[in-house]
Amino acid sequence: MYVKQILAKKDRKLLSVEPEISVMEAVKFMTKYDIGSVIILAEGKLKGIFTERDVLHLSAELGLDFFKKTVSEVMSTS
Repeated sequence: MYVKQILAKKDRKLLSVEPEISVMEAVKFMTKYDIGSVIILAEGKLKGIFTERDVLHLSAELGLDFFKKTVSEVMSTS
């Protein structure tokens, strides 16, 4: 089987969360769907991205307190 064939069968559903959800909820969402990042959408518009790397940096900076924040407070934006 070729990579092209595998990618053709891959689910193309776009997984996203709302900016108001907590970081804890976003981490649970990413764990549930086995993904390393999630895009943040508000009213169908891209607002940012939240990644596993963000979790590492935030935990180093803030300890476990960052789990109480919303993803809009900590997401990466362009």
